[in-house]
Amino acid sequence: MSPQAGFERNYFLKDIPLQIAHDKYQEHLLDIGPISKRDTEIISIRDSVGRVSTQPVFAKISSPNVTTSAMDGVAIRYESSLGATETRPIKLMEGSAFRWVDTGDPVPEGFDSVVMIEDLEKYSATEILIRNPVAPYQHVRKIAEDIAAPELLLQQGAIIRSLDLACL
Repeated sequence: MSPQAGFERNYFLKDIPLQIAHDKYQEHLLDIGPISKRDTEIISIRDSVGRVSTQPVFAKISSPNVTTSAMDGVAIRYESSLGATETRPIKLMEGSAFRWVDTGDPVPEGFDSVVMIEDLEKYSATEILIRNPVAPYQHVRKIAEDIAAPELLLQQGAIIRSLDLACL
C-alpha cells in the first residue's frame, strides 16, 4: 500500500524511439528559435551569472601576464644554490644574489627560482644562508600558467556560472 491513497510512483522512464526523441528536440529548437543580434544586450559582468553568452569569449591577456612568485621568500638564480647542504650552507648577499619577494610578486629580472622563507636562514641584515639546492623555476608561476591568450574562455551559447566570472 502506498503512503498516499491513489498515489503510485513510476520508477522507470518511458523508452522513446531515437527518431521520435530527435524529432521532438528539433521541434523544440524551432519553437525557441536561434539567438539573434536583437536578442542580445550588454550587461555588467556582475549581472551575467545564469545568462547565456551570445558570442564566444576569448582571453585578451594571459594570466599571469608576468612570471610571479608562488611563495613568500627570496628570488635567486638556481645555480647559486647548487652544492648547498645542511652542514655547508651557501651564503647569499641581498641585491646581486637574491631579492625578497612575496606571493604574487613579479620575479625580478635575472632570477629564476624562489626559496620559501621557511627554507632559508637570515645570517645578517643583508645576507641569508641556503641549506638546500633549488630547481630551476622552483616556486615560480610562469606566464600563461592559468590562461594563455587568446584561449577560448566561453563558447557561444554557454550559460555563465559564478566560477566563470574569475576569468572574465
